[in-house]
Amino acid sequence: MTGAALTLAAPAAADAGGESGHVLNGVALGGTAALLARTLEPGFLSEAGWDPLSRVLSMPAEHPLLGRRLCRVDGCTATAHGSRTGGLCYRCSTRLTREGWSWEAAGSPDLPPLRPWPAGCRVPGCGRMSPGGRQGQRTGLCQAHSRRLRRVPGMTMEQFLADPRLRPLPPLGPCQVAACSRRSESEHGYCPAHYVRWRTTVTDVPGTDQRHWQLTCPAVSEGGQVSLRGLAPLVVVQLLAGIQHRVRGHGAKISDVNLRAVCDTLRRQQAASIETADAGQVPGKPSRSLLRAFVRHARRALADPDSEQLKDTWDLAIFGHPGGLSFTAITQAWLRQAAKRRAAEELPRHRGGGAGNVRQKINAVARLSETLRCRDDRGEIPAALGRSDIETFLSRPGYLESAGTISRYHRNGDCRGARVVLTGIRALGLTRPGQAAAGLPGDFAVGLRDIPAEPLRGEPGRDLPPEIMAVLCAGLDTLEPPEVRTAIQIAIDTGRRPEDILDLPLDCLQRDKDGAAVLVTTTPKPTGWAGACPSAKPPLP
Repeated sequence: MTGAALTLAAPAAADAGGESGHVLNGVALGGTAALLARTLEPGFLSEAGWDPLSRVLSMPAEHPLLGRRLCRVDGCTATAHGSRTGGLCYRCSTRLTREGWSWEAAGSPDLPPLRPWPAGCRVPGCGRMSPGGRQGQRTGLCQAHSRRLRRVPGMTMEQFLADPRLRPLPPLGPCQVAACSRRSESEHGYCPAHYVRWRTTVTDVPGTDQRHWQLTCPAVSEGGQVSLRGLAPLVVVQLLAGIQHRVRGHGAKISDVNLRAVCDTLRRQQAASIETADAGQVPGKPSRSLLRAFVRHARRALADPDSEQLKDTWDLAIFGHPGGLSFTAITQAWLRQAAKRRAAEELPRHRGGGAGNVRQKINAVARLSETLRCRDDRGEIPAALGRSDIETFLSRPGYLESAGTISRYHRNGDCRGARVVLTGIRALGLTRPGQAAAGLPGDFAVGLRDIPAEPLRGEPGRDLPPEIMAVLCAGLDTLEPPEVRTAIQIAIDTGRRPEDILDLPLDCLQRDKDGAAVLVTTTPKPTGWAGACPSAKPPLP
């Protein structure tokens, strides 16, 4: 089976000119793939260098977010790597070094241009050499004709091409590796690069499944090109949608190296969707982050608040808030459903970080659910609950506070959160017959008297720790400018706070016969700063 046949997973009668023809030519998309394909802009795909027929993304080098820095050598389209190579690719830097160029000379603007790769076999009409292949760079011949030339010792290229017995050869078809877009160069059915890889694989791991290897082997890496061949149509659409979202929506840069690592991993796993792929197997942290970003966008692109409420873990970005909201800790089905309804009703009323208030209330309900699980019915029957269950819930935070496990502020927040949610459940009519909390008694509620008093917030301590004072005093002579050093000396010697020092008179300090500083004011010196730095020098009067 050829590589082209391996990459097409749709009926041959698909309408190539349909509304998804700019995404995948010749493939009929349906379901989630069709919905995502409608969000892709033909202008962006053309701008990004997407070919819907070959399924190869040729990212333009001049693109501000998809581009890359090209090698300085004329005729070279490879990517320049690092500053140590002087703006050259690895191949050109190695070539120039081999030709005797020094690092200083390699930095000059006049570098020998790269010899272009042969466009095909030099035998007229021969189609055995891939246009992008490097095989035959020296002779300009395909493998078959190059082999024939080597069999006649002493024959020149001119004599070989003038031989009347020379015949052009027809192309052998595409490489059988699903990800490869090159043509095969021999009867083995592979391009030269993949033939070498296959021989290496069967030598190192005898008994390798050739069919599986053809489906999972990556394409030959070329600068700026990323092959999406061999991936499921849904995966291709999800990747293109993720690229468009990150570039157009967030202005984020995507490199061909990271995108290629993501595609190779998805192909190796034969993933039916990027949401089911194992991101941990992607090599490199930037590539793993890129795949996770694609997964988030693929999930959010087709989601809405109504469908998100059916899940036990919400992505709050769909509601216009950062972060997530989990209801998994609420084990009672009625209480979880009621908490979801309450959260969905409250989220639109908050802005910015206001979703944290909703999250705090849901966490309080989760602790109420933990208390209800101690019942024989595990709290699954709303009509069987009563005031005693509320008292049990209220006593638990009180015990944890007395044990020092939680603070009074935490205890107060749990009680207030549970009160707000239970009150909201009744306000939404969820206790009526047929609703989630049908039959919930009226005494199953947290009253105002059940909420403990808020803690008294004392004045925060403002004394500097002794460790900081020791470091400050040790480097007092090095402080600049002199005004800052004098101000710190006054603060150390008077023990006053900075705002109090501003109110001191100019003659607050006097010098005695020994040169020691004496505080004129009658206000006693606070103990927080006094004596903390005995080695400090007295400030100037």
